[in-house]
Amino acid sequence: MPALEEQPERREHPESVEFETIVANYINDVRKLIFSYVKNHQTMEDLTQEVFLSVYNNFQSFRGESSFKTWLFKIAVNRTKDYLKSWHCRYTTLTNYFQDKELGKTTENQLVDSLRIRS
Repeated sequence: MPALEEQPERREHPESVEFETIVANYINDVRKLIFSYVKNHQTMEDLTQEVFLSVYNNFQSFRGESSFKTWLFKIAVNRTKDYLKSWHCRYTTLTNYFQDKELGKTTENQLVDSLRIRS
């Protein structure tokens, strides 16, 4: 990590070796940070991949006003908060909430089944 705390050169994209080093040095920290928000391993992995893709694509926008790790973590937090505000996250959370643990059926399915029984 010490080599990366020196401010990276400002250019369009990092070289592949440099980017691999960035990923290797920070991936566990980014995963921990994201998991602290989403509490789901699959979502954490997806968001981690999106974060590093964003870092790669926006590498030229790193101004060096803060440490590289601070910039990376800010991207991770913002991406995670965007996900938590998204419709997909809300739908998934509500769907899981309303599932009946005993029967494995959703509330909607139970309602449909009860209407079938009545008719």
